[in-house]
Amino acid sequence: MGTMIRMPYNAKTVAEIWNFIEQRFADVGNCQFGTMRAIAHDAVRQLLEGNPLAASNGFMKLGADGERAMKNELRRLGIELESAK
Repeated sequence: MGTMIRMPYNAKTVAEIWNFIEQRFADVGNCQFGTMRAIAHDAVRQLLEGNPLAASNGFMKLGADGERAMKNELRRLGIELESAK
């Protein structure tokens, strides 16, 4: 039996979130951001599974700038998260 995933957002919105993560945490020169991308993708997966608190906690792991960028992008797409702080 597989994991049940709730899809409250349309495919276009999910694709926009994924693309934002890939661009925001793209590798630059010798700076590798694979861990940051993985954390952001995991947080979005938590959101899609219906666990916004875990998603907020995941976004906090991105640091203040990363968390703010992710939450601003979600807000731009019409998704509001409650603060996990």
